[in-house]
Amino acid sequence: MKWIPFILIVLFSTVILLRPTLYDMDSYYFASLACHYAPIRPDSEAALTEILFTHLPCSFMVFKSILIGIFTICMIIIYFIGRYLNKKYRHWMILLFGASLSFYSYFAKFEDDTLGLPFVFLSLYFLVKWVKEKQWYDFFWSLFIASVGFFVWKGMAIWILIVLASSPITWIFSGGMLYYFREKIISFQYGSVAEQIPLAGVLSNALILPGMFTVPIYLIPSISLAFMLAMVHLKYSLFFGLLCAIGLYSYLCQHDFFEFDERKVLGLPKQKALFIILFMISIAGLTAFYSSPPTKDTVDFVRDASRQVNATGNNLVYTDWEFGHLIQFYGMVPSNQFGPPNHSFAHVKGYVITHQLIHCNELRRLEDVRFYYCD
Repeated sequence: MKWIPFILIVLFSTVILLRPTLYDMDSYYFASLACHYAPIRPDSEAALTEILFTHLPCSFMVFKSILIGIFTICMIIIYFIGRYLNKKYRHWMILLFGASLSFYSYFAKFEDDTLGLPFVFLSLYFLVKWVKEKQWYDFFWSLFIASVGFFVWKGMAIWILIVLASSPITWIFSGGMLYYFREKIISFQYGSVAEQIPLAGVLSNALILPGMFTVPIYLIPSISLAFMLAMVHLKYSLFFGLLCAIGLYSYLCQHDFFEFDERKVLGLPKQKALFIILFMISIAGLTAFYSSPPTKDTVDFVRDASRQVNATGNNLVYTDWEFGHLIQFYGMVPSNQFGPPNHSFAHVKGYVITHQLIHCNELRRLEDVRFYYCD
């Protein structure tokens, strides 16, 4: 059991290093910043973070090394959270976190969200101490770390709300901030985007959902808020899953569920069967993003198209929203990059990369991705 953190770090590193492309299209936007293919957006809420990315070397190996480093740091923090709550069963904490189906994918994206994760987990450590010991300095440490993380990832504003909700004295601040950011937090304008499919964030935590009902009483307002937010946006499911894992781990430790006994599950001793199930879920989560979009064929398709487009001197490409960041990474100028997903090419003139069937000259095709020239 003591080798679990090390094994998971090695597996994560192996998958990240062997994957031929970056995981998720958003990663290519931040890679474009590092490689100076994309300008910093002055109106962006993440402008400071974008400046940070521009100082990184333009190297996939550097990008992947950063992801591995962040994952390692967070695994260490999770280990100490489990050790603080119950020293005897501390190794189970990591497996319960990994039972969230989207847990490992958060660490695989090369973006500002991922840079903010160490702040989330370190803040969580002090939040757990605050809930257990009721020492105000732990509460303020949790809040301070989350506030520092806000300058790295603006999504930390949600975590700050959740931390504030853990104390009756600061409920009014949490409620006020929730009201102030309501339009940015709850947005259905891109309903076809996977992150904003209702209930997706809750369902991704289905295996540890019982932890919602076993959290310490001080965390009930926090997990209730996290639950509501996870209902409307998959990105917020991370915060909900962390609190569910804490609640479930605390409950199982209190009832010595991890203690070895003769009861059988699937023909194996209960503890061994539970370990195998949770470990296999972690393996599935770690390897799921290896073949996830964008695939190497898709990246190569866009790269080859870029050579033809850039040779003309007019590098504007009309495209679906999902290809925008990847097109920019290869030196082209996408017509559609930050939304909305649906885009009409009825009257365009020039190059087009899209999933849609349109009445133009098809230059190349990869399954359902098409490269056109419209005149």
